[in-house]
Amino acid sequence: MSAGIDYRYYYHGFLFSPQFVDQYTSSQYLFNNVTGAPSHQKQPGYNVSNLSLGIKTSRLNPYIPTLKGVKLSVGIYNLFDAQYNPIEYITSGGYFSGNSTGAILADPGAPRQYFMTVSAKF
Repeated sequence: MSAGIDYRYYYHGFLFSPQFVDQYTSSQYLFNNVTGAPSHQKQPGYNVSNLSLGIKTSRLNPYIPTLKGVKLSVGIYNLFDAQYNPIEYITSGGYFSGNSTGAILADPGAPRQYFMTVSAKF
C-alpha cells in the first residue's frame, strides 16, 4: 500500500512542490526453492517513507534568453532509515552449493539516501 501527500504553491516566481510518500509492504510467505512452492515461514512486513521538494522557476530568462525554466529537486529516500529485506527466500543450495540448502537468503533494502537533481529547459 502506498499513500502520499503533495502540495504546490507559487511564491515570487518560484513553484514549490513538497511531497511525502509512505509505502507499506505486508508480511509474505517465503518461496521455498527446495520444494518449488511457498513455505510456511513468513518474511516480516516493512514500511519505507520518502520525502522530496521540487523548486521550479523561469525567473532566469532575462539573464539567459534561451533558458525556458530550471528545476531543482532534493530529497531523502528511506527517510527513517528502516532496516528491511525486500526479497527473502529459502535456497535450494545452487547459489552457495552443498551446505546452504534450506537456508534463508535475503537481499537487504537500501539505507537512507539523499539526492539532488537540477534540470534546465532551453
